[in-house]
Amino acid sequence: PSSEEFSVLAGKHGDVARIYNIALGDRAETRQLSKFELPVMNSLLPMDQSPDNPFRDMKQIASEQVEVTTLDRFLEENSIRTVDLLKIDTQGFDLNVLRGAEKSLASGVILNVYIELNFVPIYAGQFSAREIDDFLVAHDFKLVDLCEKGRMGAAIGWCNALYTKQQAASPSLSG
Repeated sequence: PSSEEFSVLAGKHGDVARIYNIALGDRAETRQLSKFELPVMNSLLPMDQSPDNPFRDMKQIASEQVEVTTLDRFLEENSIRTVDLLKIDTQGFDLNVLRGAEKSLASGVILNVYIELNFVPIYAGQFSAREIDDFLVAHDFKLVDLCEKGRMGAAIGWCNALYTKQQAASPSLSG
């Protein structure tokens, strides 16, 4: 939702895609977006200062008020009836986005979710990978794969995960 990053994106892809300058969350509201020296770290949450956070020294360079809506509301207002793949990478705000899509997740409007999972504290107030997994499993999604792992020594610090909506069981192939 950063106005600067939106302008860059619109300049590069505005002629081939619909681009919206909004944030997604669990309710419609206005929130403060923390902007960091590395824009991919921008978040609606502040940086966690835990010694376990490899990004704790990242400097916040600005902030900006942004409009937040829910994915359920956005899909309804734009008459979108099916989402083949929902990609969520909202820097610690991921479960908030899922909670704002609860109706769409439960009804089968969203078929697959590709989401960032953090196993270390990066943002203050972020939800754990387990909480995100529990939420998706409770909405009949199953984990398909873990991708793009970021390591901290021997442990996984973060990764992306692909979930798919449970369908009627298909016959197994036996050979």
